[in-house]
Amino acid sequence: MLADEHESVTGAVAAVKALFTDVFHKGKTHLIDLILTEDFRFQYPFPGFSAGKEGIAEFTKLFHGAFPGFELDVNELYGSFHNGRPIVTIRWTFRGTQQGDFAGVKATSHYVTFSAIGMYGGSGGGGGTAAVVAIGTNASGSDDPHRRFVQLNTGWLEMDFYGLLHQLKLVPPIETLLPRIRRKF
Repeated sequence: MLADEHESVTGAVAAVKALFTDVFHKGKTHLIDLILTEDFRFQYPFPGFSAGKEGIAEFTKLFHGAFPGFELDVNELYGSFHNGRPIVTIRWTFRGTQQGDFAGVKATSHYVTFSAIGMYGGSGGGGGTAAVVAIGTNASGSDDPHRRFVQLNTGWLEMDFYGLLHQLKLVPPIETLLPRIRRKF
């Protein structure tokens, strides 16, 4: 990988990390315009939300309203340079108790945990559109003005939505729908 490609991948990884740790987990939706391009599009938007930046803000607000204080673990985060642009893959786990309305479902007080995998594409090739923004903090807790990232213009998300709905008692266990499936532990 060339130096400018490496910088582009590193910047895209930083952008995806910021999207999940700063925006989704900490609720800092004001950072969306810094992290995502104006034409950002999800290839698989969350049902009922727009496919653009607005959908990310709506998704974040929905989860913060329904699961206040939820936990988010980034299990895997890595990037590569493919077809002239950086691509980042993230696998994450969500844990929380439903204490508020979730897309029309009243609070159930059920604890849920589910996993998701996403892929995000950076906006540009080697060196691309790297920008310097103060969206993170350094070890002393103050803003880090040297946090570089490449804005993201595409995203794909696959999450265990059925598992989430089952834990909220909104759908039956999968084995009752497909009786030939046997759980083996």
